[in-house]
Amino acid sequence: MKYEAGKSIVLSILVIISIVLTWTLWTYSPKYDEIENSDYFIDVPISNKKENTSLIKPSKILFHKSNVNYGTVDELEINKIMKEIKKWEFYDLRNKSLTISKEDYIRQLAYSGSVEVEFPDDIPLNLFDSIIQIDDRNLPEVSFNRIIFNINENQDNEGVIHFISKNNQVIYEGRVKGEYVRSFERNYYHLSSQYPKYKAFIITDTKSIYLPEQPTTISRVQYYTDTIEPEMFKNALFTNPNFVKKDEFTYGDVYTDGSRLLRVDPSKKLIRYVNPIGREEISPANVDLIQDSIDFINDHSGWTDKYRFFSWNKYEQKTVFRLYFKNIPIFNVNGLTEIEQVWGKNEVTRYQRPLLKLELPVDIVEIKLPSGYEVYNTLKDNPNLNLDLIGDVSIGYELKEDPTRSKVVILEPIWSYLYDGSWKKVEFPQQNDLGGNESGLE
Repeated sequence: MKYEAGKSIVLSILVIISIVLTWTLWTYSPKYDEIENSDYFIDVPISNKKENTSLIKPSKILFHKSNVNYGTVDELEINKIMKEIKKWEFYDLRNKSLTISKEDYIRQLAYSGSVEVEFPDDIPLNLFDSIIQIDDRNLPEVSFNRIIFNINENQDNEGVIHFISKNNQVIYEGRVKGEYVRSFERNYYHLSSQYPKYKAFIITDTKSIYLPEQPTTISRVQYYTDTIEPEMFKNALFTNPNFVKKDEFTYGDVYTDGSRLLRVDPSKKLIRYVNPIGREEISPANVDLIQDSIDFINDHSGWTDKYRFFSWNKYEQKTVFRLYFKNIPIFNVNGLTEIEQVWGKNEVTRYQRPLLKLELPVDIVEIKLPSGYEVYNTLKDNPNLNLDLIGDVSIGYELKEDPTRSKVVILEPIWSYLYDGSWKKVEFPQQNDLGGNESGLE
């Protein structure tokens, strides 16, 4: 009897243990480490990361003196000037947009003593805060493409600084310590006569563009190039590259994980990344768009060459970073010199960029580009152009592939102009019988 009782007790204990173990297995919930909610958490470096200060730079700086204007687009000179301005602390920002007409205001600021720092496109003020010092915790959601100040304009020992957007009718005014402006006057303004002379050419009743009075000497450069391996972008852009399928077609390879797609165009040396999921939500205008675009490329160290911020459209949620050579933008009709992004609400929906990168210059020749007078007259005399649609005029480069040597490209100096939202090349009468026709660069 004792033996049977003991056996029953042991059996009961085993049943209880089995029930406990089964319950534990059913209800066990392991504790996982949190993973950031990001589609791009795999860090696969392709080339380099970059700071905002190396991506957002002025395209031109102008010095207005009595009846004479001087200006520079030289990269070394602009870097020196910006190094000085970055020491300043801007404060007491106020909206002046409604207190004076924009046209009259800009004319006044071009008087003797004024300095204009011009950027390629409007920059949101919160992004300016990452390249200059702004002492204001609550920055308004506004954008500017010019910083203007007058060395003679001091109020209560403070320099007056103007942030201006010619595109969006916005004018803000700020302050800096007067000693900063006086130092700038001694070290830069009084020495500005070393720069080329510029003249204001009237485009319309309310618009003028400053161009150099004399022909500009500039380098024509031939570059040896290399090609980035597309497989590197596959590893960087897809959440799990191991589940990405590669299909080979006559027009190029296509990578897909079932939702996202990466298309390689070897003939044009481009890749196009498409994320249809991001298109499902339409994003409102996003003032952080430029910063988001910079962060996206930094996430995979995608700065493979000397790219800089060039333009954006906050309504289309589109940004363009363009290849530069010595502060001069480079254009190519096939898109070989620009990185383009289009965003949805929280992620990139389209990402297009070249696989081509510049390696070594193999030949450099100095040439002269026509003067601002010739550029202005060519555009003005062209019956096919509406001057109201000209937004800007600038020296640029056109990248062309060398027809006689593989892997060699030519950076051909040109005059370019922004016309109805697109950049085009100025065709001079000796180049084209009509003169200034619409030769596209994008």
